[in-house]
Amino acid sequence: MPEAAMDSSARDPPPKCHPGTRARILAFLETLVDNPSRRWDMIWLRGPAGTGKSAVAQTFAELCAAKHRLGAAFFFSRPNKRDRPEKVIPTLAFQLAFHCPSYNLIITRVLAADPHLLEKAIHVQFKQLIVEPFSQLGTQNHEIVRQPFLVVLDGLDECEGEKAQRDLIKMINGLVTIKRGFPIFWLICSRPEPHLLHTFLRLPECGREELALDKECRDDVEKFLCDGFEALKADYPDTIPSGWPPEDQVAVVLRFCSPLFAVASIAYNYISDPVYANPVQRFNHLVTFLERSQGVVGPNPFTSLDMLYMRILSEIPENIVPITRRILSYLVFKPRFHWHVFSCQIICNLLRLDQSTLYNALRRLHSVLYIPTPEDAMERQISFCHASFADFLRDPNRSGKFVIDEGKALVDIAKNLLFWHDLDARLFHAADG
Repeated sequence: MPEAAMDSSARDPPPKCHPGTRARILAFLETLVDNPSRRWDMIWLRGPAGTGKSAVAQTFAELCAAKHRLGAAFFFSRPNKRDRPEKVIPTLAFQLAFHCPSYNLIITRVLAADPHLLEKAIHVQFKQLIVEPFSQLGTQNHEIVRQPFLVVLDGLDECEGEKAQRDLIKMINGLVTIKRGFPIFWLICSRPEPHLLHTFLRLPECGREELALDKECRDDVEKFLCDGFEALKADYPDTIPSGWPPEDQVAVVLRFCSPLFAVASIAYNYISDPVYANPVQRFNHLVTFLERSQGVVGPNPFTSLDMLYMRILSEIPENIVPITRRILSYLVFKPRFHWHVFSCQIICNLLRLDQSTLYNALRRLHSVLYIPTPEDAMERQISFCHASFADFLRDPNRSGKFVIDEGKALVDIAKNLLFWHDLDARLFHAADG
């Protein structure tokens, strides 16, 4: 599947890290892959939707390619049909053969001896196209043993079938566990979906890194946008006035975009759209949209973000959606009640849901919500990874059938509060005055 490669025209232009951003994680990966005594030969990089995992994977792959250290990359994408698990190993083998002539000779003989190998089970392909050929090169003391190749699997959560995702992880982990120093360094990137989190947490031979939404990330988003504004001033010197953009309005945009790179990228692409060639006007439209003022002109600047959120919500089974909507309704409108922070378990109690029902209803939303583990449910709360998701859910023009209707949401919350108030009165205050 050539479209899944790092330099495929199907992915052009690919997401990449803005210069000077994501410096810590890129330096960490570069140091790790260059260290012959490294602790891990396999790293899982996780993060919520929109944190820039694919940009990190692409940028690091390009850094390794520049040093002739990139072996192969598979960038999964469900909407673009790059999600078939049976295509993964043949695609990696094809790219590895291009970068390593000695490996190419070996698998050419393997495929000649078994023309139907590409039709066999994935674990058979993995053994005969990856494990055995590189093991053979290792016994020959080939130079690749001293300088291993990078292999990237980005967006693993978009590979078709949870079982296939887990099988790929387990195959790779089995390899790095048994064959220390194998001449491939694996970088696997995905959202923190529950089945992946549970799988990776049981693998001591796999390093785990998270793209946290922290101050470093916020600073990187600010740098990306501010550098972009400076570039626009250079591109449009005759139409952009001095002092643009106003600091107070930049603060509005930063407050909305930070710390998600996906949101910042969409905002900047909207402002800099060469079809309109009017950054000042587009910036004003964006600020007006964000401030929810009247008279918004032009299309929704965050159509791409809305499509991402719609995709995530569409993966929830239809019979589960009503329960999911009730939980999201509470999360969206709880500020109206000025309550103290409610833990996950208290939400279960308030909405009269058992814990397993709540976790099942939110199972597909780990990329947009912070959801504590069942062990932490008594102490920790559920929260949005980014405020834009709550804004999306409140706006019927953006979220369509997934909209959280304010009236229905508040009625449901009020009914549950009245239920508990009535129960408390009957059980504990029946004898009062």
